[in-house]
Amino acid sequence: LVDVSEREAAELALKQTEAKYRGFFEAVSDAILIRDLETELLVDVNPAACQIYGYSREELLSLKPIDMIHPDSLPVFKKKLELVRSGACFT
Repeated sequence: LVDVSEREAAELALKQTEAKYRGFFEAVSDAILIRDLETELLVDVNPAACQIYGYSREELLSLKPIDMIHPDSLPVFKKKLELVRSGACFT
């Protein structure tokens, strides 16, 4: 027999933390778009992002950066993306 109470407690704490942040993510009035740094694809968006950009969640998740960013802003976006990938901070 193996005591799994510590693992179960950790899983419960993780679920509670996920629920707390999911609630914040869903309720905040600012757009939040979460992008995978390797694929550059969106992996999640909150309801405010859908409302602000005028797309459904599924539509937003199918868009690539080039679809959402003005061509004049792409060099700045790519530079900031490289800074994030390197762990640097930017403003």
